[in-house]
Amino acid sequence: MKSFIRTLALAAATLWVASAQAGTRIGNEYCEDLFSGSTCSAGICILYSAAATPTDAYVRIKHVACDASTLASNPLITARLQVWNGVPNTSGATVLKQLTVRVPQPSVASSNNYYSIDSDALFLVGAGRYIALYLGLSGSAGMGVNYCGVTGDLVTPQ
Repeated sequence: MKSFIRTLALAAATLWVASAQAGTRIGNEYCEDLFSGSTCSAGICILYSAAATPTDAYVRIKHVACDASTLASNPLITARLQVWNGVPNTSGATVLKQLTVRVPQPSVASSNNYYSIDSDALFLVGAGRYIALYLGLSGSAGMGVNYCGVTGDLVTPQ
């Protein structure tokens, strides 16, 4: 019983340390990232990873997902997966490349549009980069965003 408890404690500590490091790496093959950072202004929201991609591997993004809501009079018109060389919208950080993501037709309730972006992708991100999702509205009114993120594989540089 003691060895089971020690094994369980070691596994919990390992998972805690792994999640505290980069937040995107799970083992040496798979990665996922729920975006915890965001900047929103004038009809644009950029949701981004809290940490850079691993420095010893590339990330091959295979799926992007996001739930967002807007006023019905101010629809979501564009979504782009982006790669930045630093924390998005900070001094010196720039977009290195981006990929357009399809914006689905919204579900409408009361005076709001509800979007569920759920899209496959094939997008390679270099080591030490920041992944972001850019969402643009037709006007400057606000937007609500929940649970945006990406999943993919880790690729060893050749």
